[in-house]
Amino acid sequence: MTVFDFGNLKVSRAIFLVPVVPLLVALAFSTILVLEKVNEARQLDRLSQLISPIALITQAVHEQQKERGATSVFLSSGGKEFKQELADQRLKTDSRHAELLTFVAQSDLSAIDAAFWDRLSGYQVWFQDIASTREKVDQLAISAKSAIALYTNLNTDMLDLVQRVSLISDDKRIADETLAFVHLLKGKEAAGIERAVGSGGFAAGHFDIERAARLKGLIEAQAVNFGNFRFMATPAALAAYEKMQASEVAQKVERMRNIALAQEGAGNLGGFTGGDFFNLQTERINQLKNIENLISDELQVLMAQQKGATDQRLIVLVLASLGAIGLALMISVYFAGQIRRGFSRLVATARELADGNLEIELPPVQANEFGEVMATLDVFRHNSLERRAMAIREAKEREARIEMQRREQEREAELARQDAERERQIVQEREDQLQREMQVAEEIATVVNACAWGKFDQRLDPTQMEGAFAEIGTGLNRVCDVTEKGLNQISHALAALAEGDLTYQMTGDYDGVFAEIQAQVNSSINRLSASFARVRDSGMVISGSTQEIAGATQDLAIRTERAAATLEETTSAIKTLSQSVTGTAGLAAEVNAAAMSANDKVRSGNELVQSTVSAIREIQTSSGAIGAAIRLIDDITFQTNLLALNAGVEAARAGEAGRGFAVVASEVRDLAARSSRAAGEISELVNRSEEEVDRGVAMVDRTGAALQSIADAVSDIVDRIDEIAKSAADQSVSIQEITVAAEQLDQVTQQNAAMFEQASSSGVSLRMETENLDGVIATFRIAERFQTQSEGQKPTKAA
Repeated sequence: MTVFDFGNLKVSRAIFLVPVVPLLVALAFSTILVLEKVNEARQLDRLSQLISPIALITQAVHEQQKERGATSVFLSSGGKEFKQELADQRLKTDSRHAELLTFVAQSDLSAIDAAFWDRLSGYQVWFQDIASTREKVDQLAISAKSAIALYTNLNTDMLDLVQRVSLISDDKRIADETLAFVHLLKGKEAAGIERAVGSGGFAAGHFDIERAARLKGLIEAQAVNFGNFRFMATPAALAAYEKMQASEVAQKVERMRNIALAQEGAGNLGGFTGGDFFNLQTERINQLKNIENLISDELQVLMAQQKGATDQRLIVLVLASLGAIGLALMISVYFAGQIRRGFSRLVATARELADGNLEIELPPVQANEFGEVMATLDVFRHNSLERRAMAIREAKEREARIEMQRREQEREAELARQDAERERQIVQEREDQLQREMQVAEEIATVVNACAWGKFDQRLDPTQMEGAFAEIGTGLNRVCDVTEKGLNQISHALAALAEGDLTYQMTGDYDGVFAEIQAQVNSSINRLSASFARVRDSGMVISGSTQEIAGATQDLAIRTERAAATLEETTSAIKTLSQSVTGTAGLAAEVNAAAMSANDKVRSGNELVQSTVSAIREIQTSSGAIGAAIRLIDDITFQTNLLALNAGVEAARAGEAGRGFAVVASEVRDLAARSSRAAGEISELVNRSEEEVDRGVAMVDRTGAALQSIADAVSDIVDRIDEIAKSAADQSVSIQEITVAAEQLDQVTQQNAAMFEQASSSGVSLRMETENLDGVIATFRIAERFQTQSEGQKPTKAA
């Protein structure tokens, strides 16, 4: 497989490739950001396309709510009230249904949300059911409850469809305002049901237990939904809601509610009719519809703003990404071109200089590395020009000298024709100055080599040289003269020394090294003469001392044998001590191993405590989750109790047929009550458990801290025991080394005893050799001053 050689890559391409990886990373991040913005734009586009059917749905729900209320009044009054109002309202409802069906027929939003579109397309079946129900209502062949249930179910399904849209967007503002819109619609739906139920009760002239309970439940449902709406609503929508709540209509509706709930089961309704409650509640619902329209308009404006902002951010992001990438590419291409042109200028300049074109004009120097290289090339060019000019000058000088020498040789040829042939050869040789210099250098080398071989009798002829070579020749001749003279003096001194004449001295005036040699040779001969005199005197002393040395050596041999016996006993004691220290070191190692094992166990215990702390904290977290679950159970119990209450009301309304259902509802209420009490007890137990867990966590934390302290102390003990073990081991090794040294010392002592015996015999031989040395020294001539000193020292030495 061929491996790409980056080392041979052109610099311009390498510079261009440097930002590729960062650009790819930036492109990846830009792509991710763009995709996020595209996804956000698609969400907003989906929402904007679903707003139109949502508006049609809410308008249809509003008309269906009014038709439901009118139907309730009509049926509750036995067809005596609201006959014309019901007919008029049906026309308005049919108009909204027609608008919705027309939108479904002319549009197709299945690609945006298939489930939403399928449910929206299925409302045609619901509308057909409403048409058949209307016939039953006209014939008074259906109860008010059943008719209300049909409208309620349809409205609930439509509102669920609206709520589905609120889950599409990830934008918090849109999601919050959409949820506020949904809660307002649900509260408005509950208000519509309240209008139907309340109008029916006022039309019937009384509120039985079931109708009163239902009315109360609807009021509570409105409070819940409107409370959620107020929490999420915009300031404008909240202000409109507060204004509606403070209106006279809302106050009148509240009074009629109080009358209906206060007269539960009685027939005194203060003279209010079903039409009165219907009209008041309708006016209140119309005000809620105005708030609904306000929020719908705000949603459309907000989504338009968000979509515009998202599109603008997307465009800016795309343009910024493309601009940054393009700018990076432009910068890379620009700098790559600059570097390539810089290298091209350098290469072209270097080639011109290499070809010998030193008159080339270099590019202007820049304040960068190329400028530094170009400045270096300029220095090289100037140096080359100077060397060329110098060479030309030297060539001209050589030619002038050659010409002068040629003329001189011609004059000499005229004066001495017998040497004409030789002079012509010299002229021929000196035509080239370099050749002449080489010959002179060879002559100098010959003399230098001769000097190196110790032949200082060769000389140069300075008259045949010029300039510095003449000075070198003169200096070399002077060096040879001085060296030859000095070496001759040294040779004579050495010859005299070889003949045993220690009275010879170097004479003459010398400088430098030879002056030092002269002083050192004379000093050495003097010291040698003095030394021989002292050696002669010392020989006499040594001869007399050898006898004393022999006796002392004999005594030393005896004492050495005694020391050897004592050293053998010491060696035995050291061996015993070594065995004891070795045992101590082994015991220290065992104690160290046990301490390290204890340290590991303490650390394991500390880790176990930390794991226990983590487990207890997880239990604490689980307790919090259990508390949340219990609060959820409380909420479910409350809802179950409310449902059981409604079921009891429905069972009471059903009479004898619903008695069994009433029993079940009662049991459900009891079960909900027991669940609530059990949830409270569990909550209290969980709270106590959380407190105990907190105390357990604190205790385990303190235990962990104590174990950590123990672990630190044990670790410190382990370190100290380890130091003791190492020290004992070192002592054991040291004592073993002492034992070996003692054994060796014993052997050396034994050897010394034998050597002292040999030294005794050697003393006799030394005395004989001293006598021989006296005979040899007598052959040397010693200066008179040292002779006198030696004679003066003899009696002292003899003494």
